[in-house]
Amino acid sequence: MFDRSQFSQILLAAFCLLSIAGCSYSSNVAGSAVFTLAGVRVSGTQDLSGDDVLRGLNLHIGERTTEDGLHAVCDHLIGLRVFYALSCTSHVEGRAIWFDVTVKGDPEPPLIFDNFVWMTRKALITRLKKELPLFTPEVPYDSALTPKILHVLNQVVAERGIKGSVEQSRFWVDRIGNVFVVNGISVPVISCEIEGENAPSAADVQAWSHANKDWELSLAELNWRLGFAVRDLYYSRGYLHPVVQEPVIQFLGESQGKFPVKVILRISSGPEYTFKSIHFEGRAKSYTSQLISQWKLKPGDAYNDSYTSHFEFDKILNQSWARKDSTSSLESSSCVEIDESDRTVSLTISVGKPSKSGQDSQQTTRCADMHQYFFFPGNFVEGKVSGT
Repeated sequence: MFDRSQFSQILLAAFCLLSIAGCSYSSNVAGSAVFTLAGVRVSGTQDLSGDDVLRGLNLHIGERTTEDGLHAVCDHLIGLRVFYALSCTSHVEGRAIWFDVTVKGDPEPPLIFDNFVWMTRKALITRLKKELPLFTPEVPYDSALTPKILHVLNQVVAERGIKGSVEQSRFWVDRIGNVFVVNGISVPVISCEIEGENAPSAADVQAWSHANKDWELSLAELNWRLGFAVRDLYYSRGYLHPVVQEPVIQFLGESQGKFPVKVILRISSGPEYTFKSIHFEGRAKSYTSQLISQWKLKPGDAYNDSYTSHFEFDKILNQSWARKDSTSSLESSSCVEIDESDRTVSLTISVGKPSKSGQDSQQTTRCADMHQYFFFPGNFVEGKVSGT
């Protein structure tokens, strides 16, 4: 004769066998129950799709798997470093299970093909994506995919009859840049122009770039210098949100074993912002009158970010009162608040830690991000190649 507990177990077993939904009436430990893979969902990026993950990790919709198995797949994906940071979860729906991948954090600087003037960036990325489903233009410089990327790029070079092997530039890796170069191929940028609304004068571009007949700047170095170009040629004139559009690279043919190019940067300046006000906090507050007398920007002037930086270092941090000891200065911070309604800029500069009492303890809490780093994502020097 069955007792009550034995009878309950028999009923549960029968229900599990007959139920359409199914249940795990077994001795499986947590995570080992078997499900059918329903698919992969990716969030946080547009550069990687569920299909990419399926192909790249050799997963198949409909195959039988477990939560533990998907955890191992996730560990493998994280180890490949196809993104700076990502996480995975699994979601069970009846007998099916979804594999969810979430990309976190800001994108990496996009990789650069430094001297591939025979093939557009778009074509190279398409080729890499076809052969390496997990590839993205923002793949980190220390990704486990790097050897495979090199293999594909060397195939491209060989197919075009180019004498040279591709390598990842150690020079730029040391500067946290992901740059691929063809050894033995020199592609100097011998001319650089800027086009677009409110573009700087040719003389200003020449002064910034120091371009002349002996100037041999690579595309990778030009990318590194673009931040300074935007700072010096746009921020200094009140254009706080410039956007670098697709540039044009003009291939000028071979000359003495080199392949010189001309780069035309197309930059949209965006609206101009004017200076409105400035005030000082922390240790600088006691010297407000002195600092205001030295400040040159007047309300209504185009806001000059370069001037602000020089003022902060030259007029504040070099002063004796701004030093914490004989060899170093206190820390300072600049807070830019932008009023988009009238496109004005209010500036606060704080030196050291404010006192714990009185008005000095009031900190600016709303600081707009003035700098929209144009090279995240996708704006960089490798655009349409012409003249090939």
